[in-house]
Amino acid sequence: MAEIIPIDDFRTAAMQEYDTLRRRGRMHRYAISELAQADVNVFAEHCFAIHQQPIHVRWHEECDAHPFLVFWSPPEHGKTFQLGFVRLMWELGNYPTRSFAHLGSGPDIPEASLQQVAQHIVKNDRVREVFPSLRVARVGRTPTHIFGIWIERPAGHIDRDPTVIATGILKQIVGRRLDGVLLDDIHDTDNTYTRAAREKVKQRIDDEVLSRVSAEGWIRSIGHPWTKDDAGHWLAAKEGWQHRRYDVECDLEGRPGPPAALWPEAWRDPRSGVLRGWPWERIQAKKASTDHLTWWRMWKCRTPQEEMELFPLSLIRRALERGKGLQLARPCPEGQLAASGIDLATGDGHDLTVITTGYMAGGVRHVLDIRGGLWDDAKMYHELRELVRLYPRHGGFLIEDNGMQRLVVRTLRRAEVMRAYGWTDEDLNRTRVLGFTTTAKRKIDPHLGIKSLVLDLQTDQLALPSDERAHAWRQVDQLVQGMQAYDPNEPTKHTSDYLMSYWLACEMMRRLGQEGAKRLGLS
Repeated sequence: MAEIIPIDDFRTAAMQEYDTLRRRGRMHRYAISELAQADVNVFAEHCFAIHQQPIHVRWHEECDAHPFLVFWSPPEHGKTFQLGFVRLMWELGNYPTRSFAHLGSGPDIPEASLQQVAQHIVKNDRVREVFPSLRVARVGRTPTHIFGIWIERPAGHIDRDPTVIATGILKQIVGRRLDGVLLDDIHDTDNTYTRAAREKVKQRIDDEVLSRVSAEGWIRSIGHPWTKDDAGHWLAAKEGWQHRRYDVECDLEGRPGPPAALWPEAWRDPRSGVLRGWPWERIQAKKASTDHLTWWRMWKCRTPQEEMELFPLSLIRRALERGKGLQLARPCPEGQLAASGIDLATGDGHDLTVITTGYMAGGVRHVLDIRGGLWDDAKMYHELRELVRLYPRHGGFLIEDNGMQRLVVRTLRRAEVMRAYGWTDEDLNRTRVLGFTTTAKRKIDPHLGIKSLVLDLQTDQLALPSDERAHAWRQVDQLVQGMQAYDPNEPTKHTSDYLMSYWLACEMMRRLGQEGAKRLGLS
């Protein structure tokens, strides 16, 4: 059984100081107000008599660190309360001149939450102590019937447009540019049932949300996944966006339970009698009473399609956990040969040139480096030269040589041309280039094709570099998305440039004799 991580380990320095003051009975107004203004978790506990759980602290950490976020999280874990109520009120107190929007699939939940925000600003004594200048000037509807609240600006100024609006994603969004937008469960059965309905939601976000956010503004999307092409997945794939998936059967780092540590403490609300919290026993009881597809989508936050993919996310997570803390472009261990695969752009302006470098040793395949972009020839040769210098013991580049791409392979073998691109004789002497012609037959080969790559995942033989929380680095995430998008039933469909590059790198490792024991049948 996994070791239980003490909940106190998740508490911030401000929360620990708040605990100390509370324990000693020194709840001086000025000291608590300063802590609550600085830390949203202290604000939550002091003003609303709740105990922040690990998942809540993590959400606020992510909001502090990243302006554009997608959270997929299970039900009844407090997403709307934490981000649409507590954090919104805290940001209004700290930034009274900014404007916000709370958008849902329909207006009901955002409006109800915003009404509570207004009531607590007016009636909650502790909120008024923390933010004495935070005052509601008006609560009501705009001429177009959008519900909002008007916060009194410094010097008593009141804007024409609401400070915060609450409405549905497909309703009219009024007012000036926004400094923050919360997309709160914007999907429902009606707007995800058909591809056309899903496209309508994405188009709405593109036209009315992304275009309105100020230069230093933020957008947060919270909810459950519905389909692989819903707005949440679409936003998560955008440049500059971060996405986090919280599985109720795993802890914050994606390690499976028992015990889960998203919300380990359980308590019953004395006023309503409602049970709050998700210790392992309650999770398993809920699982037993929930149908399989609903459990995967709402509680494990994966669409049914994702678990039927050739590269299931559950196995990819394990590979990221094995690579936790590993950086990209790190040195190759002494005695190992680095191998690279290059998927060349075709020149039509849509695909990328991608280079993946790695090695296999001790039964595990390690990714060392992934780089890619819309490169011209000079840029590509520069990147190749940098890799040769980064990895002096380089076993070779395997390059797709279909059609016009064959010219690149020939150029790399011409010393006089490469010298013109800044290569030295030492660089050229260390460079080995092999051509590889891709065909549909080769791609679907069960032993050497793209399908064979899943064996590394199934046998725990792949380490994908990730940060200290086992979240994929940006370039690694592109490879992960390529894995998940690959359809083995449509081998002629365009395969991700990142996945193709990784496949070629694995083939180059195989040609260098780098095979795991399990793959060779030796264990």
